[in-house]
Amino acid sequence: MEFHSILYHYWLVPWASQTVTRIGVNEGFVQIVETNAPRGAVSGDLIECVDGIKMKKQRKKHGEIDENSNNHNQKLCLDTKGEIIFGIHPILLALRSKRRNFYKLYLKQKTTELNPRLEEIKKMAENMNLPIELTRGKILDQLSGQRPHQSACMDCGNLETQFYTEVNEVEKNEKKRNSICLWLLLLRVKDPMNLGAIIRTAYFMGVDKILSTQIDSCPLTPVVSKASSGAMEIAPYFYIRNLIEFLKDKIGWGTQHFVFKRENGWEILGTVTNDESISTRNLSDFKLTKPTILIIGNEGDGLDTSVLELCTNNLSLKPGHQNSEKILSLNVSVATGIILHAILKNQ
Repeated sequence: MEFHSILYHYWLVPWASQTVTRIGVNEGFVQIVETNAPRGAVSGDLIECVDGIKMKKQRKKHGEIDENSNNHNQKLCLDTKGEIIFGIHPILLALRSKRRNFYKLYLKQKTTELNPRLEEIKKMAENMNLPIELTRGKILDQLSGQRPHQSACMDCGNLETQFYTEVNEVEKNEKKRNSICLWLLLLRVKDPMNLGAIIRTAYFMGVDKILSTQIDSCPLTPVVSKASSGAMEIAPYFYIRNLIEFLKDKIGWGTQHFVFKRENGWEILGTVTNDESISTRNLSDFKLTKPTILIIGNEGDGLDTSVLELCTNNLSLKPGHQNSEKILSLNVSVATGIILHAILKNQ
């Protein structure tokens, strides 16, 4: 009885550990191989039926098997100059905003004609004389760190760091507008997915500035850019060097008399959990009547006492029902979106 070589694919279980099972069938065997492929791969694992050692020797003879390397997990050597941003929107908005240096664009072969956005990216890169390499999906997987790249990666410089003290002229221009400006201040938000989601929401809602401290905060990485759907590339994001002095200046703390001048200063809104010891305003009743800074802390620690003491008002999200012992708070990006929507709705 002859047993012919057959090759099957099955859907990859991303968290599967590496195992090998052999089931004898006459001269041949069924070999099941599960490799440590990354989460999100489509069908990389194989169920392979071979007619024993004979087939393996033939493959080795023709150079299909290299005993000195693991071809399935072999890493490729890629020469890059900067960091790699990935995904259609991050790359498209980065090229439009021109806030980075660009070195090379990588696109998956035979995909640009199928996707108008990829074709737009390619044309923009060509107009900027940016080198373009059409490559395999395996290369893009490695460039993106096995994250979803939508058939596009780009080698580029880091996003330029901007500090608040360098943009005073922008603040003066903002005050000339009729609408009341709203700034968002993020303190110790460390998760890149949360930070990206917050930047995306804030930009969409029309927040005038997004501010953050550099210490204990997530930097602006390619993962943040992808999580923000590219909003990080165009958002007005600034770092502040001295948090307390910045807040004192905004609320009108007199440098000579050391008194609060809250009537002429900015509204500083703190956000707190359902802590009965802290006085809070009802979110639905709050009206945006003057330039305002909304401060968001991280999910674990919230805001420091030194920051809360400088807040002119505190806001808190109340749960929708009484049985909330098991769900004590919201994800920080979700809570930020709800609060921003309520504030801007009541403007």
